[in-house]
Amino acid sequence: MTNEPHVVPIVFRELFKLLEEGKINPVVYQPIFEGLESTPKALNALASRKTYGKVVVRVAKDNKSKL
Repeated sequence: MTNEPHVVPIVFRELFKLLEEGKINPVVYQPIFEGLESTPKALNALASRKTYGKVVVRVAKDNKSKL
């Protein structure tokens, strides 16, 4: 697509259409890393190529800021 930048919007439009129709689904690597403090572990998994699909770091569910 680097040689055909005019195609990028068309490709994305069609990809989102397939997602909306449920014809394709993203692959999410397991485990899902819980909390921002697990980000280093998630990055290490990416760097060591132990992952596939999307790596997810889920922020805390308690909605309490630690700042």
